[in-house]
Amino acid sequence: MPLGFHVIPNIGRLATEFALHGFQEPAKYVTRLMLVMTEGFNSVGDAASLLQVVAPTSMDPLAALSENKDWTGRALRAKASTRRPRATRWPRTRRVRWLADVINAASGGTEYAAGQLRSS
Repeated sequence: MPLGFHVIPNIGRLATEFALHGFQEPAKYVTRLMLVMTEGFNSVGDAASLLQVVAPTSMDPLAALSENKDWTGRALRAKASTRRPRATRWPRTRRVRWLADVINAASGGTEYAAGQLRSS
């Protein structure tokens, strides 16, 4: 919808919700109505953080990457994990696991770093 027009149906929606909930908590619905009006006529826009709001459109991707958040506030990329090499993730009961551990250690690998010989 064009800027501000979504306020009109939201006024009716909030009034209906207020009536259906027995006219209780009027401050809550007035606050929600004010937020709808503020968002409807905010020319700057809305984002997950102040940096993303004030950043020019061309810089939005860099602002999002620097904070690791998209416009909804979700993380763009999960934090790096300390995953062990594939060979060490096998159950210890397998004989192949023992062989993989020996090859990994012989090629310079540790429990958390793969050696020079690794499968693709």
